[in-house]
Amino acid sequence: METLTNWNEALTEFGIDFNVAKRPLYAAVEGGGAQLVPNLYSIVRSDTNKPLPGVAVNGRYETIQTSAFADVANYLVGETKAEFIGGGEFNDGRIVWVQARMPDSIRVKGTDDRIEKNLTFITGHDGSLCFMVMPETLRVFCANQMNAFMQSARNNGVKIRHTKSADARLAQAGDTLLSVMDAYRAFEVKCNFLADTRMTDIQLEAAMRKVFGVKENLPQEDIATRTKNNME
Repeated sequence: METLTNWNEALTEFGIDFNVAKRPLYAAVEGGGAQLVPNLYSIVRSDTNKPLPGVAVNGRYETIQTSAFADVANYLVGETKAEFIGGGEFNDGRIVWVQARMPDSIRVKGTDDRIEKNLTFITGHDGSLCFMVMPETLRVFCANQMNAFMQSARNNGVKIRHTKSADARLAQAGDTLLSVMDAYRAFEVKCNFLADTRMTDIQLEAAMRKVFGVKENLPQEDIATRTKNNME
């Protein structure tokens, strides 16, 4: 695959370039037929002409296409010299994500370990999530991980408001870039601090017990052999 640096081309490459639209919602009535549900709409995909399952929005809700954030995403990817490496959808298109990899990485002090620096873009078509950008060192590969990303995005992601003003959007993109770079600088400081920190045997055992769910006061001889081997 050629290097991808354009947002809309990435959406097409990863099969998520569909649009969404509001459609009137009807409910089945006893005896057959259907009745219009006032002020309630379903969200329908343009590529399948099917509604997103379990999604109903009110009349005030405005659909925003994933392509609408092209200028923001292209700015961030261009400024960081990143490239789009993956994208997809979850929950039948309710959530859409795209990930870009930055060319530089974080090298952990005193080691050859390198940590990738990614930009993860997430948005929702069901009213549950706005367009967000977050620095993320892990690559998206499964639904469970995406659920964790979404929770992290809600707490730590940089929210991009949808506005008709191109200048306002690019101003947001500039602020987002500063936030992303600050986050990675802080993460690198933490990594190197931890790399310089040496644990005592007591601290290490306490950490391993916590990781593997072993009670603090449980004698060594009572720890299950498999758990003990994993701790070792």
